[in-house]
Amino acid sequence: SVRRTTDATSWTDVFGGDGGWTQLAQTAPSTVFVEYQGTANLFRSSDGGTSSSFSGSGIDANDRNCFLPPYLVDPGNASRMFYGTHRVWRSTNGGATWSAFSGDLTAGSGAIRALALSPAVPNVLWAATNDGRVLVSTNGGANFTLRLSGNPGWPRVTRELAAHPSDPATAWLAVARFGTAQVRRTSDSGASWSDVDQT
Repeated sequence: SVRRTTDATSWTDVFGGDGGWTQLAQTAPSTVFVEYQGTANLFRSSDGGTSSSFSGSGIDANDRNCFLPPYLVDPGNASRMFYGTHRVWRSTNGGATWSAFSGDLTAGSGAIRALALSPAVPNVLWAATNDGRVLVSTNGGANFTLRLSGNPGWPRVTRELAAHPSDPATAWLAVARFGTAQVRRTSDSGASWSDVDQT
């Protein structure tokens, strides 16, 4: 994981491993999260990435993962976070501790590879798994409804979900495979999907 200030011309290493997702706390931008491969290998910095400490306390390291597990910081509440293994984990204290918040969202052997939180309604949370499932929760991740199955894509680290900034029922799904629709859109919370690209 690397960083660069706006007045610099080069990047600085801030964390090692197979650098994974990075997240900034939108309401506290000096708070930065980084990870490396595997379950629970999440770290938090409160000084913009200069130093960091372990932030995966409570996440079961034996949970299945998609190599670089996805995680989110609620853009409106930096204390609220979500982390994906084969289930969703939640933190309510900025990543200091975590607890399991959902059951297995896969068909039994996969892992979550993408999470998206609605900016409009923070209790709407989307998840995609590496065994082709897309699910949505309307109560902050406590319960999920399966909305799509058989969705193709690379099973490891693709990040293919995006939630609409003002409409909680609208989301986009990208697919990493030739010969099929590459981008799909739903406007009814996943009940139906339409292709928005050329195959």
